[in-house]
Amino acid sequence: MDDTFEDNDTCATAVPIPLGLTTGLYTEKQILDPDNYTFQVPAGEILTIDCLFSRATGDINVAVRLADCAGIMWFGFSQDDNETVVVPNGTGAALDIVISVYVLAGDVLDCNTYDLDLTTAADPCASAPDDTLEDNDTCATAVPLSAGTNTGLFVSQADPDYYELVVPDGDAVTVDVTHVHENGNIDLFLYDPNVACGGGFPSQPLNFAISQDDNEFLIWGNRSGAPATVVLEVVSIVSSGPACNDYDLTIDFIPDPCQVPDDNFEDNDDCASAVPIPTGMTAGLFLTSLDADFYSVTVPAGEILSVDCIHAWNDGDINVYFWDPAITCGTGAFSGELASGITPNDNEHVEWINSTGADLSVIIEVATLPPTPIVRCNTY
Repeated sequence: MDDTFEDNDTCATAVPIPLGLTTGLYTEKQILDPDNYTFQVPAGEILTIDCLFSRATGDINVAVRLADCAGIMWFGFSQDDNETVVVPNGTGAALDIVISVYVLAGDVLDCNTYDLDLTTAADPCASAPDDTLEDNDTCATAVPLSAGTNTGLFVSQADPDYYELVVPDGDAVTVDVTHVHENGNIDLFLYDPNVACGGGFPSQPLNFAISQDDNEFLIWGNRSGAPATVVLEVVSIVSSGPACNDYDLTIDFIPDPCQVPDDNFEDNDDCASAVPIPTGMTAGLFLTSLDADFYSVTVPAGEILSVDCIHAWNDGDINVYFWDPAITCGTGAFSGELASGITPNDNEHVEWINSTGADLSVIIEVATLPPTPIVRCNTY
């Protein structure tokens, strides 16, 4: 049986939920019957949302959006009983949010019952003293930094920090942020401000560091032919726990380890420019996270295409994809490839049999994962 808060199946039809414990609630998968609630977090306070349930009878997720129902701002997506989501409000005004509760789409079970307990308290991050590099809360107010270490910095969920860095051509900038993760999660994003800046992944960062450990590290190399101005965003992103933290920031510029001569098959950076590759061993190849390699080979009817990509995984993860260009090509894992090798190990071995009844021109793509905090290139 559904609960008394219905019909609250969309963000637009969300209904108010009171502070305290509300019991006897019921939800289903997002495509069936999710639940949505509105709540107003007072200025300077922190809201804790405890969703209480047994995962054995359906895995429930909690997602929190702003009142405009745009992207998820805070979430609880664990694989355990119960979910806890912490929503701080350091905006200086009351914060209207929408709380969505639903069963995970991939779960075998499609419904569950739950209780929802909402509590508020003074947000310790709202009154914490800021650092001396303020006010650098936007890309437009990013503080220029050169190589060196800045200590005693502070970031909160409501108050990100932005820094402007000028990377010489042929160099790489390295960013080390030292902090204690338990005291508040800190993530890093690096942007080309001429493209987009701020907001994380939707702005297509040049690189990022989003671990759940102490400290964060990223590196980015400038291959543009001229000095490049980039913007570093330091953010506190939390789904539970403190919404702020102290950190030290070290910037350095080094010769770009991926600024090496490319191999003799270039320029073969996309499906349209794929180059024929012979059977047998081809050694001394090179790629970067921004420069995948594409090769073409004709596979006779009834024969097997077998590819071994030999590399050291610790030097940079390499994936291999087979594409039929008449269908799709170069669109990433699980998007229509004929076969793929995407293991987190040394080397990749991929096989595919041509059962089409005719010879087929196949594109072999060799690519790294999207830019990673440490390794951005490899030989194979």
